[in-house]
This record gives sequence, C-alpha cells and structure tokens, in this order.
Amino acid sequence: MSNRSKSLFWGVTAFFWSIPAISGVLFWREIWDNMLASKVSLYAVAIWLNACCLMLIRRPDETRTRAAVYREFVIAWMISFSMTNLLWEWPWFLSSKFIFRDLHTIEDWIGLSAHIREHMWLWPLASFGAVDLRTINGNGTFMAVEMLSIPSVLTFLAFYIVDRRKHRLRYVLPLFNGPMVVGGTLIFSFSEVYGGYANMSGGTADTLLALVWTQYQYVLFPALMFYFSLRLLLNDQVPDPELGRVYGR
Repeated sequence: MSNRSKSLFWGVTAFFWSIPAISGVLFWREIWDNMLASKVSLYAVAIWLNACCLMLIRRPDETRTRAAVYREFVIAWMISFSMTNLLWEWPWFLSSKFIFRDLHTIEDWIGLSAHIREHMWLWPLASFGAVDLRTINGNGTFMAVEMLSIPSVLTFLAFYIVDRRKHRLRYVLPLFNGPMVVGGTLIFSFSEVYGGYANMSGGTADTLLALVWTQYQYVLFPALMFYFSLRLLLNDQVPDPELGRVYGR
C-alpha cells in the first residue's frame, strides 16, 4: 500500500475502533448499560468494515495504476477480515461454549451484565449476544461456520509471506479464500432465516444488525477480492497494459 493509503486506512481504523474501546469503558463505569454499549460497538465495526472501499477512490492527483488500486483493496480487506476474526471469531468459537452456560434468552444475557462488568475480558465475547444469541448459547451451526475463520486467517498469513517473495502465484491465495468466506457467510445468515429467527433477540433493527449490516461485507468484499485477485494473478503471468504495474512488483 502507498503511504497515503496506509495513513488513510489506519486513520479510519483507529477512529472506528476507538468507539468500541470507549463504549467498553462507559459500560465498565456503569454510565451505559450492556445493551447500549454492545450495539454502539457493533454499529461502529460494521461501518469500519467498509473502509477497504476507500482504496478504490482515485484522487485528482492520483498516480496509482489500476493494478495498485486493486492490490490495495485486497490488502485492506484482508487486514480488516483478519482483525475481526482474531479479535472476535476466534475467541467466540474457541471459548464461548465453555464460558457461557444456560444462556437462552436476552434476559439471561442481560442478567450476565454485572459479571461481565467485573471481568471485562468477557465483554468482547458476549457483546454480539445483544443481537444474536448464537454467540453465547453454543449453537452448532454458528460454531461450525466460525471454524472457517482459521483457514481464512492462515491463508492471508501465507499471502503475506509469499507476497514478500513476489511469487507469481501469490494471488491464488485470496482467490481461493473469497468463495469460502462468501459461502460461510451465507450459511451463517440464512441458517437463522430458515430457522425462523429463533436466536434473534430483538426487533427488526437488531435482526438487520446481526444478519445484514455486520454480514453483507463478508459477501460483497470477498467477491470483489476474488475478481481483483484474478485480474492481478493474470497480470502477474502476462502483464496487462490496462492494469499497469504495482509499485515495481
């Protein structure tokens, strides 16, 4: 990524990730209740997940080639996806089944607030329960789908390694990852739709937050990553004058 793109992406990231941090402090200090703090955090992260689109904006004094734009989008999305996986998905499916027991309703979740406030490390694990109880009730489909986050993050780590070596087949990795993420996300959302929204704890707005506003990015952006990675992969084999070069790569 260019220095300008790095500054833009990490600046936006710092701003939006400060919101969950502040929300957690407000909850801990008993200024906000658990529900408000959790939902504000989820909305902030849902908005931030669109930050990779900033890489597609070509400014008037733009010097990046189209290949560079595609590459920066792919990298920004891989970073975004890996951050949410490492901070939320991995802790959820690795520990929630052992930590949260006999939590079946939103009232059960609210009743856990005092305990969470005393042990704030639990808050990131439990916050999504404000809109989707599958994250705290040990739902089997949820747990199975979240396991896909392991190969996804490892795929991106492998890309980082082979990209440093400028391997001609490096873009095969994000190319492979895109359909896997799309498929897992569709299962995540539509399993609940076909299940009659049994684990949706709130009204329409909360259901949209759980199944749409925090999920559509995992369908749209991996699909774009697939397309851009395919173009970049082909460009590495036979240079396309229309795309140009990527920072001498």
